[in-house]
Amino acid sequence: MLGIGSQILILPMLDTVAGFTVMFAAVTGIAAWFLTSSPRLSYFGSQLALAFYFIQLRGPSPQTNLAIARDNIMGIMLALVMMWLVFETLGAKPAVQVMRELFAENLRLMAEYGRPWPHGKPADLKKIRTLRAKISQNFQDMNSQADAVLFEIGRSRDQSLAVRDRLRAWLPQLRSLFLMEVAMLQYRLQVSLPDLPPPVLRAWIDFDGEVSALLEGMARAFRLEDRSYTSHNVHRAHTDLERAILDAYHNRPTPLGRALLEVSAQLIELACRLLAEIKAAFY
Repeated sequence: MLGIGSQILILPMLDTVAGFTVMFAAVTGIAAWFLTSSPRLSYFGSQLALAFYFIQLRGPSPQTNLAIARDNIMGIMLALVMMWLVFETLGAKPAVQVMRELFAENLRLMAEYGRPWPHGKPADLKKIRTLRAKISQNFQDMNSQADAVLFEIGRSRDQSLAVRDRLRAWLPQLRSLFLMEVAMLQYRLQVSLPDLPPPVLRAWIDFDGEVSALLEGMARAFRLEDRSYTSHNVHRAHTDLERAILDAYHNRPTPLGRALLEVSAQLIELACRLLAEIKAAFY
């Protein structure tokens, strides 16, 4: 519309470079507005600019041959149709399935992220940053896939929309769990392992293992593999950790210790609630 329309309606009235510059800037501004929008629409802006530039910027003089414009636009349309067939129809997974896989992967990654002191060794900061970046990227990808579900058709559309709504309802809880893990890690990296009393360090490592097991159990329940996990061990591990901290500091733990206990208790409560919702939804 913009390429051929400008050839037919606007170019015959232009006799200076200034007029062409204004037209070029106006179309570029429209394309840039789409290009800087959400990921599901930004590609339209790049294709709009590409089609217009292919038509108008083929030489030092205005293009009056409509056949060139037609061929360029048909080529772009053919490429878009082929991309849709190859990437969205023939070999692509349904968006709701990708959402489920990303949700389960984030649970697994968060279980790994929840062990910053493996076997009592110092934290691997490079690995922690990599895990954090991957988890954050998965959250963004899940939001993009949730938008893509709306554009899919087929007999399973109603079921896909129902699963989409359920996953979107769980996403804020999962993101809150992740943010609590990040907060706990920020607190704990301020503590030097040799400075911790041995009973506290052992209790922390046990607690990390139980939190990781809780998230792994949640992932198995979500993948419909196993629903037998119960949260008794993680509650007991938190109680043991609290007792170890109180004993080590004579019932007067540091502000950092109290903050860690409070955040960890909230993390357990939220994770157990989400686990119960997953079991109720799928079993």
